[in-house]
Amino acid sequence: MKVLVPVDSSECCQGAIEHIARQSWWGDTKFLILHVMAIETANDFPEYGFCTDAKYAEERLLAAQELVGEKTAYLVKMLGAKMHFECEVLQGFPADVIKQTAIDWNADLIIMASHGYRGLKKFFLGSVAENVLSGAPCSVEIIKTPAAVTEAVAKDKGKSSKDGDEVTKAASHR
Repeated sequence: MKVLVPVDSSECCQGAIEHIARQSWWGDTKFLILHVMAIETANDFPEYGFCTDAKYAEERLLAAQELVGEKTAYLVKMLGAKMHFECEVLQGFPADVIKQTAIDWNADLIIMASHGYRGLKKFFLGSVAENVLSGAPCSVEIIKTPAAVTEAVAKDKGKSSKDGDEVTKAASHR
């Protein structure tokens, strides 16, 4: 089985990673941990003469690689090294890149978090999860973390990691 796992730095994403870590997987399961660096500003359109300076672009790439490495290391620790893990950082519009990667990699399943945006925030930011769900070439599992728990985890970030883990575990058992 090939499982595509799009990641970002949100608490919701960490909930999805923990969900994956609690599941039982066949030994031959392959995971592709993917981060998509979103095209967010005109500075990311070099074809029109606008470019982000090289230092900023390099910092973004290094941060994205570190994020993917951390998520992968957590899954390796929780699931064991017997699983096969790949990491990738790509740039583009997240939903489009996720769907294309699923096609190119021949994914059997996409597991991703939903931020749960509503109202105007959803209107302006869109829903990557909803877009992927409606156009993916394979099954999609959306992990929703209740907003109240997400806020509690964010507030508890300053406390010990044990406290934060308990809040996240509580969210997953609701």
